[in-house]
Amino acid sequence: MSSIIYKKNKKFYILLCLPAIVFYTLSVLYPLIGVTLPASFFNWNILEGTKQFNGIENYIRLFKEEAFQDAKLDFLFLILLME
Repeated sequence: MSSIIYKKNKKFYILLCLPAIVFYTLSVLYPLIGVTLPASFFNWNILEGTKQFNGIENYIRLFKEEAFQDAKLDFLFLILLME
């Protein structure tokens, strides 16, 4: 019986979720993908107000840093502790 009610009102349930999906997209996904990701390919100098395109050089430098390697190991250790 309940599956019949669900099938009848499926469009209504989706419509109820739509505002939350729009809010999530505008407040989380757009800043992350539309602003932060493209900015990570630039070398910004805030004091001079200049930016220079670096490509993936920032990521190469990040993965070579010892502090980042330590942070990755710490993160994996915490994940294993939670299981």
